[in-house]
Amino acid sequence: MNNKRRAEVKRIMDNLKDDVWTSVSEASASLDTCLSDEEDAYENLPDSIQYSQKGRDMERYIETLRDMIEFLNSGWYELDDKIPDMYSELDMEDG
Repeated sequence: MNNKRRAEVKRIMDNLKDDVWTSVSEASASLDTCLSDEEDAYENLPDSIQYSQKGRDMERYIETLRDMIEFLNSGWYELDDKIPDMYSELDMEDG
């Protein structure tokens, strides 16, 4: 691969990395807000409702939101870790 194409690939990947990071962080922050709101709502329920089906559903929603946030963040870090390996395959430097 010539230097011009290598530079173009690096530019594309760096832009993608920036765009993905921005999207992941915004989505993660928004989901975290939803998670906090749902946790607060659950904690403010009377015990009788916390132990009802509604309370169990809210606990499930809370766990699902946590899983979503973890998935987004782990997916991002996996991509971020993989890019240097891809650059290496093209004899490019990361950074």
